[in-house]
Amino acid sequence: MKKFFMSDLYIIDKKDYTRKSEELMIKFLDEFFWKSFSMLKMNRIKGDYLEFGCGNNVRSFRLAYKYKVLEKMKLRLFAFDSFQGLSKPEGIDKHAQWRKGAMAVSIKDFHKVLASQNASPKDYHIVPGFYNETLDGFSPSKYGIKKAAMVFVDCDLYSSTVSVLNFVKEALTDGCVIAFDDWFCFNGDPKKGEQRAFSEFLKKNRDVSVSEYLNFGWHGKSFVVHRK
Repeated sequence: MKKFFMSDLYIIDKKDYTRKSEELMIKFLDEFFWKSFSMLKMNRIKGDYLEFGCGNNVRSFRLAYKYKVLEKMKLRLFAFDSFQGLSKPEGIDKHAQWRKGAMAVSIKDFHKVLASQNASPKDYHIVPGFYNETLDGFSPSKYGIKKAAMVFVDCDLYSSTVSVLNFVKEALTDGCVIAFDDWFCFNGDPKKGEQRAFSEFLKKNRDVSVSEYLNFGWHGKSFVVHRK
């Protein structure tokens, strides 16, 4: 029988699997950020990069910094994170994968990771604290933010995503990108997690509509925002 694939694709190597999985995840996310920043630059979308939930590897924020530099964009980078991991998942947010304190990164380690890419604290802004302390009842102007060119939501939980969307509403500009890192978690159930929060947000705010943009990895989905 004629072979259609390289033979090494069939090899089961458990020791190498974790490394290759991580490489693929980074590859797909890197491609997503390259395409997004390129599109934003071409369409001349003005605003800042806002990230909600940075994760213990600071993967997405590093890519945002990378493409800000490569595309020579003037947008500012903001990281909103508890720096203590997840709050305790309750009710609709309960998931076998989520637990209190999961995926925590300290502020010290966050700076250390960015320093490995020659970024200093003056190149970005961090807003530490749980969202009931930093987002609820506040607007982006509290942090000197007027417009968002890109919003990256990686806070996993429905309750946290509701806080994020209510906070960023007035900063969403026509043509900006909003991405959800955990879109297909909770079995892709539209009644849970980020999907539910975004659906409710769009129904409540009729002046905001979206077009589907790119998926990334097995887990993420993004949209381009339109304002009436």
